Amino acid sequence: MFDEAKESVRVQRVERAIFTAIQDRDEAVLMKHLDASFVHIDAIGTRQDREAFVLSITGSPLEIMDVSAAPLTVAFTGDVAIAAGIQRALVRLEDDRRIEARTAFTDIFVQKDGEWLLTLAHSLDLGADGLSTSEGFDEMPS
Repeated sequence: MFDEAKESVRVQRVERAIFTAIQDRDEAVLMKHLDASFVHIDAIGTRQDREAFVLSITGSPLEIMDVSAAPLTVAFTGDVAIAAGIQRALVRLEDDRRIEARTAFTDIFVQKDGEWLLTLAHSLDLGADGLSTSEGFDEMPS
């Protein structure tokens, strides 16, 4: 029997692992959690396959100091999980300025061999420095 609460926590843990891998620029962890058919689609419809997405993370000159999401909502349909929320990233720019960027996102996970893999990510940039504090951003389960 499908335990939605348990699976929701599992999806949130994968999401947290992906956020940490983005912050750490950890190609191996990203590749582990992204399905082979993964695609990222931004607000104007630009598509990146898995390799291009990972390269955009690992090759970025920006330092991501922290990444979190709130609220994070997870819904299920069969072996598909849909996670949506607002990602907050604290970023240090090349000139040492720090900004807080916010991105609305929807992530689609598929379950394969008992593991949740991210197969599609859609994001919409909400701008930088939109929040003055991290209030309302709770940690996802680790």
